[in-house]
Amino acid sequence: MATDRVFFYGVEMNVDHLRRWLFERGVDPRGLGEPRLAALPGFRVVWNVSSPVGGVPNLAAAVGRELFGALVEVDEKTLAALDKRMGHPDFFTRGERRFAVRAGLGEYVEAWVYVAARQHCRTGGAWPRRENLDLLLEGARKLGLPQWQLRELDATPTS
Repeated sequence: MATDRVFFYGVEMNVDHLRRWLFERGVDPRGLGEPRLAALPGFRVVWNVSSPVGGVPNLAAAVGRELFGALVEVDEKTLAALDKRMGHPDFFTRGERRFAVRAGLGEYVEAWVYVAARQHCRTGGAWPRRENLDLLLEGARKLGLPQWQLRELDATPTS
């Protein structure tokens, strides 16, 4: 089975929720590996994308910061399903290159990271619905995100 890696920083960090979503669409959820805590250097979360389910997180460059999230191995069918979920390449794109993500004790690996296409980014806040932020926080807590990042996420306004 060919595999790839994806770094999640939004509601997809809640891998139990993501597995249910895959199953409901006829995709074998076993194609989604166990999540590992990882960090994406030089980025932070911004809430500048509106979607049919409310505001969703996006990435912004941030010198000296690290964004923690879930590093997950996926098979080809699962990656194709994730592309569909994220609206790749028109809504969120994983671009043409993988990012270097820090996993474990300083080990860097290459992983796809979905980033909003520019035309979908707003200048003001696009706040999530409470139930979606709760799903994100549930996954983030289970994954073991640092307390400072959990506090930042928990302080996100909701619509």
